Amino acid sequence: MVAGVVALVTLAWQIAQSVAAGDVPPADRTTTGATTPPPDPTTAPPPPATPTPTPPPEPSEQPDRSTEAAVRWEGEVYVQRGGVDLDAVPAMVREAGADIRKDDFTEIAPGEGAAVLTWPGPGRPGYQECAAHVQAPSDIPVLDPEKGSYLCVRTNEGRIAVIRYLHIVNGGAFGFDVTSWQDH
Repeated sequence: MVAGVVALVTLAWQIAQSVAAGDVPPADRTTTGATTPPPDPTTAPPPPATPTPTPPPEPSEQPDRSTEAAVRWEGEVYVQRGGVDLDAVPAMVREAGADIRKDDFTEIAPGEGAAVLTWPGPGRPGYQECAAHVQAPSDIPVLDPEKGSYLCVRTNEGRIAVIRYLHIVNGGAFGFDVTSWQDH
């Protein structure tokens, strides 16, 4: 058995020396030192590969966000009663300049010169969707929004925002996840 291993190692060394010396052309190198026969000159070369067209991408459920405005501010706001100024950075609970107002119960109403409408579509709307949804000021309140629902807002300074109703915390404060955009 030792003689067989020595013979195998010797053969491998001889092949490595032949390859290193250039005795075997690179295309014909194999692990055993054998060469492959040259191609038959009577055989035609294979036809060139025909490119396969790439199918168009599947339509997406997500809206095109390539025309999104820059985000001005994102964060959570909690208001028990009164207004929220979405033009402030960060958004502030205050009466002056309030874009949305919360009454004593479950009503959310637009501030003076602002618009607030429930987003009807699936998923979270982007800047373009909300801007189209709240084109004009509105004094119609949103009654009892569902947890997780989105509201589109046009602020009294003309900015667009989307707010998601999070929940009511102890004491009756409404929690909102807010994204407001720069462009207006």
